[in-house]
Amino acid sequence: MRVLSVIGNRLTGPLPEELGDLASLRQLHLTNNPGLSGPLPERLTALTGLQELLLNGTDLCANADAGFQAWLSGVQLAQVRACKAARGSGAYLTQAIQSSAFPVPLVAGDAALLRVFVTASRSTSEGLPPMRATFYLDGVETYVADIPGSGTPIPTDVEDAERALDKSANIEIPGSVIQPGLELVVEVDPANTLDPGLGVAPRIPETGRASVRVEAVPALDLTVVPFVWAAGSDLSIVDIAEGMAEDPQGHEMLWHTRTLLPVRDLDVKAHEPILTSTTNVVTLYLETALAWTLEGRRGRYMGIMPAYVIGGQSGIAAIGGFYSFSVADPFVISHEIGHNLSLRHAPCGGAGGPDPAFPQPDGTVGNRGYDFRGSGALVSPRAADIMSYCGPPHWISGYGFTKALNYRLRTETDANASAVASASTPVPAGPPTRTLLLWGGADAQGEPFLEPAFVLDAPPSVPPSDGEYELTGRAETGDELFSLTFDMQETVDGDGESAFVIALPAPAEWVGRLASITLSGPAGSTTLDRATDRPMAILRDPESGRLLGILRGPSSGDPVRTAASAGLAAAGAAGSELEVLVSRGIPAAPPR
Repeated sequence: MRVLSVIGNRLTGPLPEELGDLASLRQLHLTNNPGLSGPLPERLTALTGLQELLLNGTDLCANADAGFQAWLSGVQLAQVRACKAARGSGAYLTQAIQSSAFPVPLVAGDAALLRVFVTASRSTSEGLPPMRATFYLDGVETYVADIPGSGTPIPTDVEDAERALDKSANIEIPGSVIQPGLELVVEVDPANTLDPGLGVAPRIPETGRASVRVEAVPALDLTVVPFVWAAGSDLSIVDIAEGMAEDPQGHEMLWHTRTLLPVRDLDVKAHEPILTSTTNVVTLYLETALAWTLEGRRGRYMGIMPAYVIGGQSGIAAIGGFYSFSVADPFVISHEIGHNLSLRHAPCGGAGGPDPAFPQPDGTVGNRGYDFRGSGALVSPRAADIMSYCGPPHWISGYGFTKALNYRLRTETDANASAVASASTPVPAGPPTRTLLLWGGADAQGEPFLEPAFVLDAPPSVPPSDGEYELTGRAETGDELFSLTFDMQETVDGDGESAFVIALPAPAEWVGRLASITLSGPAGSTTLDRATDRPMAILRDPESGRLLGILRGPSSGDPVRTAASAGLAAAGAAGSELEVLVSRGIPAAPPR
């Protein structure tokens, strides 16, 4: 057994020790079973491959035993309370959001707010005293921050202190201090001016140093693809894409992505505008996938178009995918990138396929966030999670931030590249070769569809040979020329559509013989043959191979004129003529 999920099942009592015998277990989800209680059994440490341990909404807890804590620190996503929660004073560092019960890791190099919660054993008018925070990296002192006192009376409860900034001692810590291996000690009232009878803890933690989980993540490699509608003449989306590339750290379209997702640096590139005949979001998603595939499958691609052209806020992505489509809206952009970083929907606003392990059943973030803009402000725990359909305001839950961070750490293994192969994603492609472009998908009812096929020079891209869909190419004689099985990634934010793009190496001996292509799946099949008459033109830069247009129907007949009427130059990057490929279904083999 690899996954054991019994969320909200009214379970009671302690956790049985026998769970430690499930050697193959990778995910243990027990969220929202308030009757579960007691310390976690020691035998759980035998689960050396456990990746997720979610215990929100239970009274289960983890002992402070060093061996158990060492095992727990190796679990990628652990939402587990300590059995002996610290009483009285406490402290934490926060970037987007933080929780005393379920600490949220920090992103290395980003500034963080240190909040120190000092409490007294009785009510007092004594103000918050001065404090000194000392930071260590790998045991070496690296930074000291002195926090002045204030006239705010010392609270008697940590939860009360967390509710308002003026009830805690706060100071911004530079990003240069926030690095892996970070430890922290806070001295409270170093001059010993407070009445000892107030019971204020003089040191946080009481002994030793508090360790802080900090993770270094690579820059998020994002190519923004502006789609220009062939029936219009508005090129404003091109300016937006170029502005995002010129100032990724400051552009408003990327604020939610920079702030609410585990992203420090953004490596944003603006793609040349792509002329398109469609404003359908699912089709634009497929066309974005086409650009990503034909151009080498490197980094992440996001197609964008103005919301007024699409007809409202809309976007689409696949969980863990490398491409997406979004209207030009900061919230939608970050929402779709969140899906690409493995996040499912938070359960609010009718969002389809909500994450069953999401801690808050109403889709709120559940803890206090911090907004660094202006003089800084706390964000309410009642804010809607960015992966929900509720809000504004939008923020990110600690659960979502941690899950997305762990996904990046697991899949982006090269510190100098942000799109690295995973089990379901092909490695960046090799040099272009003669390929057969096969693309299409399945609609909301699961019925398969195929776009016109093309023969072109592109990096080969063939999915793992296993799945419930099959593509078969045959000659006029019925001879099978190729056959492959594969799976399609289901999208979210649509109606459950799926999509694929394959660039299949095309041997010269069968390209000219190809007479039919059939896509079959659980809900049926569809075929392209020589009688298919769905004209389409693909426009590319002949030097770079970059995709510049996908025109369907009548607009494909004179692509140069169509490009000019939309306000786009019909030439490649070096002024060369466009490469124009035309197909009505089954392609003719272009000359070499």
